[in-house]
Amino acid sequence: MHKFINHSTGVAVTTLEHVDMNASRNQVILGSSVMIGLMMPIYLKANPGAIQTGSDLINEMFTVLLSTAMLVGGATACILDNILPGIEEACFSETTNK
Repeated sequence: MHKFINHSTGVAVTTLEHVDMNASRNQVILGSSVMIGLMMPIYLKANPGAIQTGSDLINEMFTVLLSTAMLVGGATACILDNILPGIEEACFSETTNK
């Protein structure tokens, strides 16, 4: 199992070679996505009834999805990369499209 986690982390980190990590925008995106990705599963484990939509099925679905650290972190990074302003050279999505 540890080899899988190490391999997944290595693949994820290699994508950062195209990102200008000197830009504070990208540091904020990376730091926020890692922290939110790590903290959301802990929060949901500590507060089992935190998600209340009115439907047990939807509650369970959101709980499972939001308990997956990689999904939460990746989604956070994707959303922040697309909504935070920045120069084109610093944006990850702009450098990968060239």
